[in-house]
Amino acid sequence: MARDGVHWTWSPASAQVLRARGVEPTLVVREGRQLVWSAPLKGTSGIVPLPRRPGPQATIEVVGFAKDWEVRSIQGQPKALFSGARATNAPRPELCVGFVRDSEACLAAITRLPGDAVQVIQACDDAFMVDEQELACVTALERVVADPVQVVKACDSAMTSADAALACIAVAESGPVVEHCDKAFMSDEAEVECIRNAPSAAAVDACDAAFTTETSELDCLRALSATLGDRPDVVRACAESAGSDDDELACIRAVGSSRRR
Repeated sequence: MARDGVHWTWSPASAQVLRARGVEPTLVVREGRQLVWSAPLKGTSGIVPLPRRPGPQATIEVVGFAKDWEVRSIQGQPKALFSGARATNAPRPELCVGFVRDSEACLAAITRLPGDAVQVIQACDDAFMVDEQELACVTALERVVADPVQVVKACDSAMTSADAALACIAVAESGPVVEHCDKAFMSDEAEVECIRNAPSAAAVDACDAAFTTETSELDCLRALSATLGDRPDVVRACAESAGSDDDELACIRAVGSSRRR
C-alpha cells in the first residue's frame, strides 16, 4: 500500500490460473467490519486509488468466484489456488496453494507434468473432493499422456468410486479408450482391466462384439496386449471363423504366437 493507493500485480502463473478459471478478482479493503473500498482488478497489474488512507489495522483481501470455486488472498498471503504475491523463483507455487495439504509434493509433481499444468490441476480438482486424491491424480499424470485432461474427465465419468477413478487415471493413455471400456463392461474392476490392456478403442469394440462374456472379452484384450497389439481385424477374423469364445481366443493366441516366431 502506498500513498496513491494499493499497488498490485499477478505473477504469470497466477494470471494463467485466473484465466483458466474465468475468475474476475476484486480488491477489498476493510477496517474491522467496515468496508473501506472495493474495486475489480483487470489486467495483470495496476494501482487502486482509495478514497482515504486506511489505518494500520486495515486488511486487504483479493477475492473471486467462479461457480463453486473461490480464490482468496489476504495481505498478499495466498489462501487458495492463486496468490496476489509477486512471482518468486519457485515453480508456479500458486497452483498448489490450497490444492493439497502437502504443497511440497504438489510442487514436485507439477514441475514434471507434461503440457499445461493449470489445465491438468483444474481437471483433477474438479474430479476429486479430497486433497490426497487430487494430488494422486496429478502425480499419476507425470508420465507422457497425449491428453491428460481428457483422461481425467473420462475416468471421472466412467468410474463409480474415487479409488477406481484414480486407478483408471494411473493406467489410461487415452480418453476414448476409457469411454469404450466403460460401455463394454459393467464393473469398475473390469473397466480398469480393460483400460490397462486395450491397445485402442477399436480393439475394445472388436473384443466386445466378438465375445459373449466379459471374462472372454478381457482375455481377448489381454491376448492382444501380450502379442498382437492394435489388431481389431484379427479379432473380427477369428470371430467369423470360430464357433465359440474358446475357439476365438485360441485363434487370436495362435495368430499372436505365429507373429512372435
